[in-house]
Amino acid sequence: MRLYNLTKDDVRLIDIGNNVAKLILDKRYSELADSFGYALSFDKNPNEAIESEIANCLSSIGLTAKLSNTTIPEVVVKYFKPNDSNFVALVGCILYIENSTRKILVELIAIGDNSCSSISIEEISLID
Repeated sequence: MRLYNLTKDDVRLIDIGNNVAKLILDKRYSELADSFGYALSFDKNPNEAIESEIANCLSSIGLTAKLSNTTIPEVVVKYFKPNDSNFVALVGCILYIENSTRKILVELIAIGDNSCSSISIEEISLID
């Protein structure tokens, strides 16, 4: 996804994080992959890789683990200092798991500059 005229404290990044969380909770992995891709999909189809990562995170907790539809996901945005890699911002989507203290973190990275950046899913992981 491309973002134009990205500024610090841009509410669009929070909106993107909330949209990513909603797409995951609704299991709309194809739409998620079409919009953001997935850097760690390697040879897999991105939507299948995203679904597989979510399933792996949940199964490592237990067979009945599932994402909570009642606890509102958190979205955290952090900005990078100017750097040679052109990283602009990190968007973290924290999704809660029913009956667990663990959570799933979906990280998106905005790369480019303030005039034009692209944002994609970088990693999906289980956190405490």
